[in-house]
Formats: sequence, structure tokens, C-alpha cells
Amino acid sequence: MQVAAAFVAEVVSYDRRRIEGVLEAGMRAVDLMQQSLRPRVTVEPVVLEPGEWVALGRPVPMRLQLTNTGTVEALFHFVPPPHPGRRDQGDKFGLDDETPPLPPWLAAVPAEGVVAPGESCEITLTVLVEGGAGGAAARLSDEQPSSSSSPPLTHGSLDSIVILRVEDSGDKFVSIGGRYRRSFLGMSLEALSLLGSRPALGPLEARELAEHLGLGGMKQQLEGASVAAADSGDNDGTVRAPKELRALVSELLANSAAALRVPGILVDSAALVLARAGHDEVTAAAAAEAAAAQAPPAAAAGGGEEAAAAALQPTNRAAQRALLQQLEPLRLILDAGGQVPPGTDPHDVAAMLLLWCGQLPYPLIPAAAADAAAAVPPASPAEAAALLRRLCTPLQLAVISELLRLLCAALEPVAADLNGLTAARLAAAATAWWMPPLAAGSAVGAGNGRRKLLTILMASGDAAVSWPLQ
Repeated sequence: MQVAAAFVAEVVSYDRRRIEGVLEAGMRAVDLMQQSLRPRVTVEPVVLEPGEWVALGRPVPMRLQLTNTGTVEALFHFVPPPHPGRRDQGDKFGLDDETPPLPPWLAAVPAEGVVAPGESCEITLTVLVEGGAGGAAARLSDEQPSSSSSPPLTHGSLDSIVILRVEDSGDKFVSIGGRYRRSFLGMSLEALSLLGSRPALGPLEARELAEHLGLGGMKQQLEGASVAAADSGDNDGTVRAPKELRALVSELLANSAAALRVPGILVDSAALVLARAGHDEVTAAAAAEAAAAQAPPAAAAGGGEEAAAAALQPTNRAAQRALLQQLEPLRLILDAGGQVPPGTDPHDVAAMLLLWCGQLPYPLIPAAAADAAAAVPPASPAEAAALLRRLCTPLQLAVISELLRLLCAALEPVAADLNGLTAARLAAAATAWWMPPLAAGSAVGAGNGRRKLLTILMASGDAAVSWPLQ
């Protein structure tokens, strides 16, 4: 059998260039589709300047504008910058979820949110340097010059970069630059001690700051500040309270302690300064907050006189900020190295004294000492003094000694007959400013034990045992 077969061959030619062009066009189409599903956000401006004269407790608002030009909504929030130290712990990107996204002196409103397609959102970034626990004033005030031969710094740098993350998009970087002009308020005891006789601000710098704060009328008072500072002898190596504190105490003790005969001095002073300036709502809010803090069983065991005195102290942040604004002229004079001007209202001087305690970066009487007194109240002045000597630093002891000297003078019969104060009321007020707040769930009587630590030192007739703690 014969078999026949036929074969048909067809040659197909492919145009590589055309194929690659089609593939590239397809990839571009996919990319464009993916891009259309991502938010497209612009941020303006990318550089913000709060200025070279940022003052303690004075907010400086700045504004960012976010605009979403994409077709999908944009979710934004701030993230902390990469931390080089995290790379040593196995994180190659240096990410740190435990670090706050913004510096402690910067707040954002809103800090996160959603921007609809075609819409805009304004974010207010507010620079606010505050003292007290968690405030940034102490750290900014402790900055040292880059060279040991350079003069000491009187400002702290606010230079920073914040990162605004837009989900499914890119990070936006905003640069912030400025300077904080330091104050003796908010500085640590150690930093104040290192100043010696030098003022926190130079008189010229204090005058310039006063101008920026709208207090240009203080020029003459600030010009004389350098003369007052030159007479102070703080460089002999003795551990002593800061010169600003001593200036305030000396003013209250001057003229046979005439200021201590003013009714309600020290206990009512801070609230009266706020009320005089029309801040009754701030005072009321502070009182409500203090009352709430005293509401646990610790307060139930205390007397009404002590509770009322403690609740009157405007120790929360908003109240301290308002108090600082009212006392700003006196603060600038002390910052420049001056003394309390003649004729200053005694309540202003006393309120500044209390505010200084509240602006310290840590409690004047540490938590360990306060808790020890709460657990086992001292039975004698000697026990109370020994407790403080054991748990306080020499600088803290120097300050406490100076303040207790003042409180004892306020309880002298010639003064107490006129000011209406008692050791219990003074101790309650001082506890609010000198010690950390009572922890939630504190034992019954804990507040009484804390107050007794001060009451027993003030009420003792043996002054040599009670308040000279060093």
C-alpha cells in the first residue's frame, strides 16, 4: 500500500518592538489604575516658624493645609521619626511605636483624620512650652553650648521635623524651627543651681522678650535688673535655694513679715490672683479637679478645713498657664536677675512662689517621701525631718528649709491673728504644690499622713529641730 502525505509550513514573524510597546502600555494602564485608587495629598507650607521668642506658657499656633486631589479619601496621622537606636535592636528601619509622634512642646488638632476627595483639611500645630511634670521647659532650658568656650545658652532649640503619614500614599515632612527663651520657672533645681548668680535671661534679652509679649512698658524695671543680680553671692559652693526663690521669700519676710499678715496669704493667693483677672472659671475648674482628686477615701478621712484649702489650689495645667500669664511681668523681672519691685501685691509674690513649685519638672517632695509619710505618718518633728533627709536631695532640702521657714513665720501669733491661717490649712495648700497627686485607690488617711508631715514640722515649737533640714 502506498501512503502519501502533504505538509503545509507557515512562517509567522513577531515584531518584538510592538509587543514590548503593548506590554508597556498595559503596565502603564495598570499603574494609572492603581494610582487612581490612592489618595493624592499636598501639604502647604512645609516649613513652619514659631519665631525666635517663644515664651513659657505662651501658645504659638501655626497652620497646615492638606488638600486631597485624588479620587479616594485620604487617611492621615502623625508618626514618630525613625530612631537610630532601634536598628541595634533588630529593626532595620529604626521604627519606634513607643515614641510619641510629636515633640512634647507641640500639639496637633486634629492629630488624625480623613480628607474626602477634592476636599481640604486644616491642621493647627501649636507650639506650647510648659513646665511641670511632663513639660518640655526643663529639657529645653538645660541645653548646653556646642563649645565649652561659648557663653551659656539662654534659649532652647525648637528645630524639629514632623512626619505626616498618608495611608497608601507617601509621608509628608514638615520642618519646624524656632527658639524658646527660658525662664527660671520650669527649670530643674540642678539647672538653677548651676546658674549661680547669673540670671536665667540677660536683661537685654528679657526686654526684647517683653516687647514681643506686649509688655514694652517694663523697660525701666528690666534695665535695673542687672544691678540687683550683681549683688547676689551664689558661687561660694554652699548648697542653697535658688536666688529667685530666696528673693520671693525675702520679700514676704521683709518689714517684719508685714506681707504675711495679709488675710489668706499663701493659701488663697493663687486663686485670688486668677479671680482678680477674671479667671473665675479657671479657678472653679481647678477646684473641681482638686476636689475630684481628693474624693477617694483619702479625703473622707480628712477635715473640711484641709480639704477646702487643697481644693482651692489651681494646680492643673490650664490654671497654671493662666496664673503664669497674670504674673508674667514679675516673672520677667526675676528672669532678668532683678528683685521684687516695691509695692508688689503680697498675693502676687505668694502666688509666684507656689507657681514656681508647680512648674518644677518633678515634685519638690518626691513620691517616695510622700508615700512614706502617707503609710506611716511621722510622730515627731525629728522623725519628719529624718524622713526628708533620707529621701530628698540636698537641693530639695535647701528649698524645703527655706519654704518651711516662711510657713513657720506665717503662723507666728502676730501674723496668724491677722491672716487667719492654721498649720492644717497651710499644710494642705503646700501639699498640693509640693507633692505628687495621690494615686487612685490610695488608702484611707493617706492624704492626712502627707499633710501631717508638714503640719508637724510647722507646728513644732522647736524650730531648730523642725525646719532647718540640712
